[in-house]
Amino acid sequence: CGLEEWVLADAIRMFWDEYLETELPAGEIVQYAQGARFALSQETIRARPKAFYTKLLEALSADTDPCANYIMEWAWYYVFAPAVQATPCKLSQDIIDSTQTGSVRSLADGGVSGVTSTSTTTAAPTPAPAPAPVIVRTKVTKVKSSASLEVEDPVATCQNQAFIDAFCSALEGVLDVRPDCTCEVPTRRLDASGRSLAGSVDMLYTVTIEEEVDESGEPVDSSSTGAALVTSVQTKIAAAASQPSTLTTALTAALSEAAVEMTVTVASVAAAETTEETVTMTQTV
Repeated sequence: CGLEEWVLADAIRMFWDEYLETELPAGEIVQYAQGARFALSQETIRARPKAFYTKLLEALSADTDPCANYIMEWAWYYVFAPAVQATPCKLSQDIIDSTQTGSVRSLADGGVSGVTSTSTTTAAPTPAPAPAPVIVRTKVTKVKSSASLEVEDPVATCQNQAFIDAFCSALEGVLDVRPDCTCEVPTRRLDASGRSLAGSVDMLYTVTIEEEVDESGEPVDSSSTGAALVTSVQTKIAAAASQPSTLTTALTAALSEAAVEMTVTVASVAAAETTEETVTMTQTV
């Protein structure tokens, strides 16, 4: 995953603190079953809360080959046995001594993919410091709504990309942020030939707002305007819902500017629906 062997110690310490919520084993000697082969009871699995596993899954789902994937192979025993003080296997004094004196031990000899090296008992050279993997959390807020429009030809309207672009431009002027827009002909109003029985279309639109947050969900940048922008969009959609003629005026102007000859009336605007999710990614610099 791009990590050099001499960066692994810092990466493992960070992963341990962030996800395992327990101290490293005595002497920072981690033991593992090569290939992540093990068996355990459901009681042992349920000793950890579901949120604990959800957080681990997010770290492992951030990339096609996340660095956390390799660290997890070494950490499985400690994931399910957070309170264990003794090591799973007895260590010889030679291993303990070599670890405490900083001798280099090859992880590649254990069959772990993602890291290659050659076993040696010579002290590793001191390379230039490199940053450990960085965990980035992005809060994604989506504000969704729709507008019902009265038009002459619903099918032709939804097939007209210039009209859809003009509608997005009109909304941008009302909301002060550009949304993603799609046009739909209400299927319940179509006849057998696929033509609309009533002259109306539904314009669906979504405003997406992203901001970087910390583990508690608070913005990393204290000057972030994400929350204020969400509130502003919600307020302006509510205003348009109470007075659809405002959007009709903006849309008429946008159509004229785009040289689209079409008569459209905004019949209604739906209340906004807001959803939030936090996307976690592990990055190496």
